[in-house]
Amino acid sequence: MFRADWRDVLFVHYSIDPAILGPHVPFELDLFDGRAWVSIVAFTQARFRPAWGGRLAEWLMRPVATHGFLNLRTYVRGDEASGGRAIYFISEWIPNRLTAWVGPKLYGLPLRLARLAYAEQERKVASAQGAIDLVIHPRGAAIDGRLSEFLLERYTAFMSRGGRGRMFHIRHQPWKYGDVAVSIVDDSLIRRVHPWFAVSNFVGAHLSMGAFDVEIGGASPTNPPRRTEPCEMRVLRRPSAVKPLIATSSIPPGSGVS
Repeated sequence: MFRADWRDVLFVHYSIDPAILGPHVPFELDLFDGRAWVSIVAFTQARFRPAWGGRLAEWLMRPVATHGFLNLRTYVRGDEASGGRAIYFISEWIPNRLTAWVGPKLYGLPLRLARLAYAEQERKVASAQGAIDLVIHPRGAAIDGRLSEFLLERYTAFMSRGGRGRMFHIRHQPWKYGDVAVSIVDDSLIRRVHPWFAVSNFVGAHLSMGAFDVEIGGASPTNPPRRTEPCEMRVLRRPSAVKPLIATSSIPPGSGVS
């Protein structure tokens, strides 16, 4: 239905107890080594356009074609077409008001407005609810290759809006990436919107030049999400002065990133 380029993609990964995350996700969690996983993903979407209509259709899409995205996602069990692997969008932040209006209606995406400022070595997001500030550093220790594949190679997305599940498929070449070190200067935006995030554990980060000419399918209904009530948990207060968290990982041989 659409095509787009996803450029300069930063994935920041966390593990969390599935008993804590599960009540907040209306689909079956996909676990790795008995843990659930969530990722902050910051990237720029460019040349978003219909798969048909040529240059005229692309020109008409210019108001929503290129802007930053930040999403918080987790990993769930998909349908047969997804090979059992899918992602679930928990929240997304964008600066484009038109996309924020159309996206939930067309795809059921959980979009929120925010100010995004992306640079080569930093990803910053700000809204009235808090901020995200991620600083990228040179490589360090590598993430296990099996875990990297588990987190990255997924081509089906699930959403839930108004008690109704939706899904769509994508297609692109496998990710070419390197493992990087990241300073988490601020993550108050996610902690305030999703208090359970305070008990997640940072594991590592990937950086990719991106995926290009991504094929994006149309959204379709999926099985109604299971109904659960979120477990109660105390919101953990963060100190007023927060020292950056720096974690390192290395670029695996043959990753295509230098």
